[in-house]
Amino acid sequence: MGAGSIHMLFQLLWASWATLLAAGPSCDGQCARTEADVELAEEQEIGQIDMQLLQTKVHAPAATADKDVPKRVVSKEGGVCWSSEDCCVEDADGYCPLFCKEGTEIDTHNAKGWEVKGQCMKKWTGYCREDEQCKTISHAKGESGDPTYIGNSICFRAPGALDGTCRNDTLCDAMSCGRGSCRWGKCTCDFGVSGDHCDKSTEAFAFLFYGNSSENLISVRVLVKSMRAAGATQDILAIIPKNMLATTPQKHLETLQHDGVKIYPTDPIPMPAVMDSDPVIHRRWSGVMNKFAVWRMTEYSQVALLDTDMVFDVDAESPGKIFSECSAPLCAVRDGDSRFMNAGVMVITPSGQRLAHLLQVLADEQHHFAMPEQSFLTQYCKNHKFKMKLQFLDKKWNSCVGGGMLHNTGWESTGYNVLHSCSWSGKPPNMKMCFPGSCDSNQEWHTVLVWQFFHMQVDSCVRHADEKTCHSGHQCRWCGKYCGTMAIECNKKLFNQTYIKDKDEPDIQEAARLGALTRSVWDAPENTTQQEWHNLPVGSWAWPQVAMYQVLIDRFATPHPQHCEKLNEYCGGNLPGLMEKVNYLEELGVDGLVLSPVVDQMPHGYHGYWTKDLNKVNPAYGTEEDVRQLVILLHERKMKVIVDVNMNHAGSQKVNASNPRDVSILKPFNKPEHYHSDNCSLIHDADYERGSYFLEHCKLYGLPDFNHENPVVWQGLMQWLRNHVDQYGFDGIRVDAARHINRNFLNHIPETGPPIPAYYEVVNTDMAYVAGYATGDYGAVYNYPLYFVLKDIFVPGPKQKPMSALGDWMEKQLPKAEGRFLLNFLDNNDLPRFLYRIGEGGGVPEATMMALYHNAMLAMMGMEGLPALLFGSEQNARGRLNYSDPLKVDNWRQPLWHHGYNTSTPTFQLMKKVLWVRKRTNGLHAWKCIPVYMDHQVLVWARGPAIFAVSNAGQPSKIPSQRVLWDNATAGLGPYGTPSLVCNILDANPFNDCGVLVPGNISRLHLTGDPKLYVPKEYINEYVQSLKVKQKEGERMAKDAQRNPLVLPFTMWKNMPDPPTVQIQAQKRVSRSWRPGTVTLNGNPSWVWHDFPQLPPHLDKWGPPLGMPVPHVISGVLKDGCFHLGPGEKDGAVFALRNNRTFVLCPDSPEFCSRVIDDQVNLTALQKHSLTAGYFMKEFPILHLTFDVWYGVYHMLISALPSIAPRLDRLRNGTMQLFVHAGHHFVGQILSVLGVETNVLRPPSDPPLKQAFHFCAPEIHFDLSTRPQYPRFEFSVPYLAEFRRNILATDDGLEESGRPCHLKRQGHIVVLSRGHSARALGNEDEMVLALKALGRPVEVVTPDPENFLHTLQSLSRAEVLVGAHGANMANMLFAPDGMKVVEIVPQVPFKMQDYHFWDLAAALNFTYMPIGDKVMPNEYDHQLALDPMTEDKAVISMHVDVEEVKQLVQSLLS
Repeated sequence: MGAGSIHMLFQLLWASWATLLAAGPSCDGQCARTEADVELAEEQEIGQIDMQLLQTKVHAPAATADKDVPKRVVSKEGGVCWSSEDCCVEDADGYCPLFCKEGTEIDTHNAKGWEVKGQCMKKWTGYCREDEQCKTISHAKGESGDPTYIGNSICFRAPGALDGTCRNDTLCDAMSCGRGSCRWGKCTCDFGVSGDHCDKSTEAFAFLFYGNSSENLISVRVLVKSMRAAGATQDILAIIPKNMLATTPQKHLETLQHDGVKIYPTDPIPMPAVMDSDPVIHRRWSGVMNKFAVWRMTEYSQVALLDTDMVFDVDAESPGKIFSECSAPLCAVRDGDSRFMNAGVMVITPSGQRLAHLLQVLADEQHHFAMPEQSFLTQYCKNHKFKMKLQFLDKKWNSCVGGGMLHNTGWESTGYNVLHSCSWSGKPPNMKMCFPGSCDSNQEWHTVLVWQFFHMQVDSCVRHADEKTCHSGHQCRWCGKYCGTMAIECNKKLFNQTYIKDKDEPDIQEAARLGALTRSVWDAPENTTQQEWHNLPVGSWAWPQVAMYQVLIDRFATPHPQHCEKLNEYCGGNLPGLMEKVNYLEELGVDGLVLSPVVDQMPHGYHGYWTKDLNKVNPAYGTEEDVRQLVILLHERKMKVIVDVNMNHAGSQKVNASNPRDVSILKPFNKPEHYHSDNCSLIHDADYERGSYFLEHCKLYGLPDFNHENPVVWQGLMQWLRNHVDQYGFDGIRVDAARHINRNFLNHIPETGPPIPAYYEVVNTDMAYVAGYATGDYGAVYNYPLYFVLKDIFVPGPKQKPMSALGDWMEKQLPKAEGRFLLNFLDNNDLPRFLYRIGEGGGVPEATMMALYHNAMLAMMGMEGLPALLFGSEQNARGRLNYSDPLKVDNWRQPLWHHGYNTSTPTFQLMKKVLWVRKRTNGLHAWKCIPVYMDHQVLVWARGPAIFAVSNAGQPSKIPSQRVLWDNATAGLGPYGTPSLVCNILDANPFNDCGVLVPGNISRLHLTGDPKLYVPKEYINEYVQSLKVKQKEGERMAKDAQRNPLVLPFTMWKNMPDPPTVQIQAQKRVSRSWRPGTVTLNGNPSWVWHDFPQLPPHLDKWGPPLGMPVPHVISGVLKDGCFHLGPGEKDGAVFALRNNRTFVLCPDSPEFCSRVIDDQVNLTALQKHSLTAGYFMKEFPILHLTFDVWYGVYHMLISALPSIAPRLDRLRNGTMQLFVHAGHHFVGQILSVLGVETNVLRPPSDPPLKQAFHFCAPEIHFDLSTRPQYPRFEFSVPYLAEFRRNILATDDGLEESGRPCHLKRQGHIVVLSRGHSARALGNEDEMVLALKALGRPVEVVTPDPENFLHTLQSLSRAEVLVGAHGANMANMLFAPDGMKVVEIVPQVPFKMQDYHFWDLAAALNFTYMPIGDKVMPNEYDHQLALDPMTEDKAVISMHVDVEEVKQLVQSLLS
C-alpha cells in the first residue's frame, strides 16, 4: 500500500471516529447494548469506510450525489475478484455458490489496490442449498404468476448440513404425482387431492336439485355434460333435501346417476322463525335456504356450488382450476353491484361449525334482500369478528356479472368459462332450437348456442327439427314444439320462446300505484338542505358547480368571422367576439369559463403559451378593459372566470435561453439566469420517464424553462400571479404544465393574500400521483387518469377494454384521489379531439362513432368531479392529425366558427340536459358514484337522484333489455327509499323510456347503445317548464329591445350611442378576524349563485369567502344625462336621450333589471319628461351618490358616503354638485364636516314624492358594483381609507378631543346602543355595569343624525367598541385606527345576514371579536324571519351573557 493510500485511509478513519465521538451518547435509542451489537456496528462502519474509499478512487474528491455513485460490479464464474463478495451478491439466506480463489498478482489500478487479484470459482461442482437451485427456471409462469421450475434434480445434503450437492432424483423418474410433487420416489400432494399418486380429488362440484321438473333436469344434464367436456374430474353432487326426495321422480335420479352425478340427500335447513314470520323474507329465502347444506359436505376439502342455469363454454378452462384459484373459505365473482358477491358460483370450505354459526346469524336476519344469499354472505364476511374471508374470483367464472348471453352473439369466444343464464327472460331451455338453415347463428345468443350444443349431446333426439323425423329416432317422442327422449317427460315451457315474467319484477304500468304508496321525496323540488363542507370534494365550493368551458381566445369567436386556413397562425378570435357569444354559453348551461392565457405573446403564439410579456394583454385579443368587461359580463351571467397561467416557460423555440440577446425581449424575466441552463428537452414519450429532475429542469418542446430556484423568478412569478388575479378579479387559475414546475413553488401559490383556487395540468395515469398536486384548501387537478380509461374503453381497436373497466376504476382508482377536486374532460387544448380518436383507425361507421362519443361524454360528465369542456366538443369538432409532425397540435384547434354555434344538434342537446341536471343537484358534488350494474358493454351507476347508463356497444346496438338489480345490494342507495318513477331525460320524449325503482324489488331498465340518464319524473317536468320560461324570457327581451325608452343592463350600456365612460376596479378580499367556532356569521347569498356550505373558521378567513366572486367597483360618467324620480317612486332612474330615443341605465343584470327599473319607474312618464329634458339642465356635473345604493343607515354610511372621496376637491370648490335622492338626514352633518353641504342637490323630502323631481346635467357621475343582485354595493376598501383620511383632515371646527379617527385614545369602552329598536339588548344596563367594573370609563352612545358630533367625540376616546348587531355598528367607520370591536351577534335558526361588520372591521384593519347570543323562540318574529328582505328586523331583543362580554373586553384592553 502506497503512502498516499495509507494517508487517505488514516484520514477517513479519523473522520469516522471523530463523527462517532461527536455524536456522544445521543444515539436516539439505538445505542449498542450487547457485544453483538458492538460488532454489528463495527461491521457497518467498516463497510461505510470501504464504500468511501471506493468512491474516492472512482470519483473526484468533491462531494457527489448518491445517485451518481456507481453500483459495485459483480463478477460471474471465472471473473476477476479481490474478495468473495465480488463474485455474487448473497441472498437473504447467504447463498453464494462462488468464492474468490486468490492469485499471485497484485493489482494497483483498481479501487482496492492493496488486495490480491483472484478468480471467481465454484465452491464445488453442483453446490446448492435448495432444490430450486438445481432445476432450470421455465419461461412460463405458473398459475400464481410465480416462476416455475423443471427437472428432477434435488439438493442432497448430509444430515445437519446447510450446503449440499445437486443430484438427479432417479427414484422419481418413473413416478407420476398428478397434482403434487415427487421427492425420493414419494408423492407430496397439493391441497384438494390425495392418494399415492395424488390422483384422488377431495374437491367436488354441487348444485341444489329440485328434480320434480323436467326443465330443471335437462338444465342439470347440460351443465354436467359441459363440465366433463371441459375436463372436470371431480365428483359432481346433487343436493336434495330429504323432504323433497319423495316428490322427485325416480327416473330423474337414475338419469343423473347415469350421467355420473352422485345424489347427496340432506336434512332440510328450516328458516329461522323471525325470518319465516316476514312474508317478503319468507318468499325470497325459501328457495335458497338449502344452499347452505353445502357446508355439511365435510368429506371434501372444497366444494363449488353452482346454479343449474349455467353451462361451461366450449373453450373453457378446466373447471377444476377454480379450486386452485380460491384460497379463502369463501370465493365468488363480484356481482353487477360490485360491492357484493354473486352466488351463482361460489367455492366454500365445508365446516359444520361454520354452518351452525351461519344459521345462528341468520336467525336475526331482517333485511329484504332481492338476492338474499349473496347479499347476506357478503355482509357476513365483512364482519371481521366472524373470521370468514371472502375472495373475489376472476369474472371468467360467472358471466352473469359480465353480460353472458345478454349481449354476446355467434360462436365467438366470450372469455368466460361459465356462461350463466341469469336474465329474467330468454333462458336457453325456453329458446327455440337453432337448427342449421333455420336460424342465423351469428344473430343467436352465444350462451344459447353453447347450451344447445351440449343439449344435443345428452339428448340426441333434440336434433330432429320436426315431428316426422322425431318419430324415426330411437326412443324419441314429439313434445309439440320439440323432440325429446322418452326417458324425460315433455314440458310445455321448453323451446317456445315464451317470456316468463319474474315475480319480483315490477311492471312499468304499476308506476302510478307504486308511487302512491308513499310520498315521493321528489314531490318538493325545492326541498334542499345546506351541504356540509367536509362531505364535499376539497374546496369544490370555490369552483363552478355545473361545468367549465375552456376556450382558446383566438379560436372561439370573433365579430368578423372568416375561414382560417393557416391554423398555426392567428385566426382572429378575440375578447369582444367572446363577449358576443356569452348567450351561447348560457344556453349550453355552463357556469364557468376557462380563458387561455391573456398576456402578450411571441409571434405565432395564438394559443397563449409562448409568453413574451407577462404584464401586457395580448393586443390580438383586446385590451385590459376588455378583460375586465368580460369578467364583469360573465359574473353578471353567474359564471366564474378561470384564467390559464403559464409559469413553466416563456418565449418560443427560437429563443435561446442561454443567449442574453435572445432573452432580453422577454419580460419581466430577461436574463439567462432566469432560465434553467440544462441542455435537455422534453419532446418524445421516453423523455418524460427520466424522473422529476428532468421533468422540472428540461425545456418543454425546447421552450425556455423558468428557473424557479432563482429567488428573483420565484418571487417575481408569485407577485405577478397575485397582481394578475387581483387586477381583473379572476375566480381561479389553470396552471399549465404543472408537472414541469418545481413542486415547492407550486405548493406555495400564492405566498401572499387570500388563496387562489388553482387546478393543475398533470399528465399521468396514476391517480395518487396526479391528485398529489392538488394541495391546499382549494387545489384541483385535471383528471388525466379518467381520460386514459375512457380512451381505452370507447376508442375501437384490438385493445379496447370492456365497460366494466370503468366500474373497476371507480372502485379502485377514484378513491385514491382522497376527496380532491377533479376536472374531468374528453377534449383539451393539448390532445387530439376525442371524436377524432374514435374514428382514427378507420372503418368505424358514423352512427357508431357518434354513439361512442355520446356515451363517453355522459360517462365523463357523470363522474365525480367537474366537467371541463373544450370549445367545439358540443359541435362535434374533430380536427385532423398531421402525421408528418404528430407534435403539431394546431390542426386539432380549428376555430369554432368553422363548425358554427348550432344549439339544436344532438350533442349540444345531450350536454345541455346533463348540465341542467347537474345544476339542479348543485353539481352532484354531495354524492359519490355507486356502480349498480356492469358488464362488457354496459355500465350503470347512481349518483344521488341521477342514474347513469353508458355503453360502448356502438350503433346499431345488439344489447337487449337488461335487468338491473335495485335494492338487492343497494338498499338505501341515494334518495330512492320510496317507489319512484325515473325517466331518461336524454330521450327526445323522456316519458317513453322510464323505469320503476322499488325498494326490495328488481327493476328493468331498457339499456341500448345510447347513453341514458334516468332522473325522477319531477325533474323532467321541471326541465320542460324551465325551457318554457326561458323561451318566454327570450321573447320578452326581444320585445323590450324594440321599445322606447330602452332599459339597458350595465353590460349593454356600450350598445347605446355615446355610452357612459367607465373605469373598472376589481376589489380585493379582506382578511377577516378569526371567528370562534361557536359563532355563526351568515354571508350575503347574492355573492354566489349556488348553494354554499357553512365554512369552518379555518376556511372562513376572507371576505368575501373563497368561492364567492369579488365585486368590481365601476365608476361611470354619463354625458348629457338626466335623472327622473316620479310621484310615488322610491329610486328613480338615470337616462339619456340619444338620436330621439331614450336609454335608461339599469345598474344591474338583465335578470334583475325588470325588478330594479320596470317595476319601480313609470317609464311612460320618464319618456314624456325626456322630450323636455333640456329645460332643466344644470350648470355643473353632478355626482349621483345613491345611484346603486339603498338609502338605509348602513348603506349610506358604508357604501355611498366613501365614494365622495375621489371627487371631494371638485365638490368643495363648486365645480361639481352632489345629488342624494334619499337618506340625506342620515349624512347631512357628515357632509357639513366635509365641507360640501352647500353643493348638495336633493329632492324636497325622502321618496316617495307627491310631485316628480328631475334634472339634467352635462355629466352625471356615479359608482356601482357588479354583483348580479340588487342592492349589490357593500364597500370599496380604497374609498374607505381615503374617506377616513379626509374626515381626519377636516377638523378645523372641532376640538382636539372631538377629532374623529384620531390616533390618541383615552382607553374608554364605548357601547354603541340600539336603544329600543330591533335586536336591542334587553340586559344592556347589566352589561354596562359589568364593564365599568374593569376600571375604564364606559360611555353608552345611541348613534343618531342629531348627535353625530357627540358620537364622533365618544368614538375618539374609545379603545374598545361594544355593540349588538345592527346599523349602529356602522359608526365604527369614524373610530380611531387600531380599534378593537366586540359585536354581539344573534344566533338564530334562520339565515339572517350578519357578516357586515366582520368584513367592515377587516377593511378598516380593526381587531374584531364576535360573541354569539342564542335567540330564543319568543325573542324573534317568526313571520318576518321567513322573508330574506325582513329577516334582519325579525329579532325583537336579545339577552347576552354579561360575564362573557366582560371577560372578552378585558382581554382586549391594553
